[in-house]
Amino acid sequence: MIDFPTTDDHRPEGVRYITPPNVLRQKIGHGGIDSIRMERAERFIETNDFDFLPYAREYLSQLERRIAQTLKTPTPECRDLLSRPTMELKAGGGMFGYRLMSEIAAVLLDFLESVERLDKDALDIVSIHHKSMTVIATSNLKGPGGKEGRALAEELYAACKRYYRKHQIKKA
Repeated sequence: MIDFPTTDDHRPEGVRYITPPNVLRQKIGHGGIDSIRMERAERFIETNDFDFLPYAREYLSQLERRIAQTLKTPTPECRDLLSRPTMELKAGGGMFGYRLMSEIAAVLLDFLESVERLDKDALDIVSIHHKSMTVIATSNLKGPGGKEGRALAEELYAACKRYYRKHQIKKA
């Protein structure tokens, strides 16, 4: 590792600061992404006939198995295990036109990040989010879901808020 000097004039004696190189910045350079590249990428995503649903079903199966596993033997790693497929559903849903799935996954991720332990009530909330996303996948429901989709997302968020109140979890 290379030592890069810092500009901090208030260093305590005997402390050595190491600033690692920004490898990502070195790869992409300065100034952001070229607008032509960005337009091509957006056009590719819009016109691509990629079918996200098989992947969504696999992530939903993973989530279902991990919910069952957590019910049997909860461990500190369970929250991360539940978060991983949820992140994939959020990202893929948003990228491939399943906005309602992406929104529900975002609510679930926020919930998983907020709870300290996954008790029965928390897992019920995780499970209902999973079931909602499963319905979206099996119905091939693209887009925001209309009024019903908005009502579903709001009710799932309200369930999380009730859990926060019951368990005295402070949310900003």
